[in-house]
Amino acid sequence: MTRVGIIGCGRISDLHILGYRGRDDATVVALCDVDRDHAQAIARKWGFDEAAIFDDYRTLCDQGW
Repeated sequence: MTRVGIIGCGRISDLHILGYRGRDDATVVALCDVDRDHAQAIARKWGFDEAAIFDDYRTLCDQGW
């Protein structure tokens, strides 16, 4: 299973998320946005209750997400 991290939770992120929903070979595990609260809101909106939330893409990448 491919683990996906979405960097940037602006309007286009919805399309990226839609592209991964329902796939058996990939799952969104992390969301990152400079506005951490916004990233958390997107996670809630799409039901990613277990997703890791970041406000710095470097931290997301450094932690191997």
